[in-house]
Amino acid sequence: MRSGLVIMQAALAIVLLAGAGLTLKSFWHAQNAPLGFEPHGIVNFEISLPIAKYKTGEQRSAFWTQLLQRVQSIPGVETAAISSNSPFDDTENDNFFHVTGTPPVPADQRPTAETSVVSPDYFRLMRMPILRGRGFGSEDLPGEKGHSRSIIIDESFAQKYFAGKDPIGQHIDDNDTLDEHAPPMTIVGVVPRTRNEAPGELNVESLHLVQEYLLASQDPQPENQLHVRTNLRDIAPIVAAVKREVESLDADQPIGRITTMDEAIASSLATRRLMMVLLGAFAVLALVLASVGLYGVMALTVTQRTRELGIRMALGAERTSIFKLVLSQGMTLVAIGIGIGLIGAIAAGRALMSLLYNVGAIDAGAVMTAVISLVLVALIACCVPARRATRVDPIVALRTE
Repeated sequence: MRSGLVIMQAALAIVLLAGAGLTLKSFWHAQNAPLGFEPHGIVNFEISLPIAKYKTGEQRSAFWTQLLQRVQSIPGVETAAISSNSPFDDTENDNFFHVTGTPPVPADQRPTAETSVVSPDYFRLMRMPILRGRGFGSEDLPGEKGHSRSIIIDESFAQKYFAGKDPIGQHIDDNDTLDEHAPPMTIVGVVPRTRNEAPGELNVESLHLVQEYLLASQDPQPENQLHVRTNLRDIAPIVAAVKREVESLDADQPIGRITTMDEAIASSLATRRLMMVLLGAFAVLALVLASVGLYGVMALTVTQRTRELGIRMALGAERTSIFKLVLSQGMTLVAIGIGIGLIGAIAAGRALMSLLYNVGAIDAGAVMTAVISLVLVALIACCVPARRATRVDPIVALRTE
């Protein structure tokens, strides 16, 4: 009964240690996954204009243009920009699209792109290089005027739909305009792909959605994130100044959530972090319980076998042999527990697959770390009773009833 309990404790320790190793490795991969932009130094302000007050695109465009000009002049601000769908803002804006000149596809097979409407300085603020073509500029006239609107696509869009040819100057049907006779949008640039949500979840990464960017002046949005890049460590003066500028433009306009980009990224990893901490804590607890249980069983075994050990020593058994005898008995229990635990670790890894990123259900490193950790702790737990067994006095042991 006691031996069975030790075996189950060892097995549980292996399962939890391996699971903790998987989540730790997954969290490391997720935290260090390439973002495609530089998040440090960016402060985000959620601003939603009331439709009842800002009814037309011209009104909305005027507000955003004036706000950007004012914010850009704040001391400590390097760059300011707006976007309707920015990285780690907990929103998605997905639109169907059709590459002009390609055969039409059924409605249920139309490709989808994650779309963001941005101001010209957005890519400079995010420190995203223009890989081909150019960024948005003064040559891109406001939309809804009967001329082609400009669009910038990410590198995955270019590779998937314009493989083997230059995407610059190619066209995409304009499905997002009120002008039924509007010409197709013209691709003017290609930028790196960005990671917009926590990796490994049901988002643009797992759905393999390409990314496209429209110009804010050609498609003014009522809701945007105002992004401010600053080199100041204390962002309080920047936040206060931005609030004053918004109030000076519209005293009734509130500002929603204010976060740094680093905080937004950390928040997206909160679930993974919590799972890693919980599994790690339970794994340490299981390891302690297994070692205590093993020590207790081996200590009791030595006490119960005192007479036998004394007889062995009286007949000439060396102390090292006694030590190995007791140690092997304890490690045999641990070995059986490890075997059972490895089976459980495989099952646990498969159960955790939905929470893992870039890590398989069976990871040799995590399993080996779990096994080595348990073996080392078990050796320590067994050595104390085994060493005590070598100190048994044969004469005293023979007198023991």
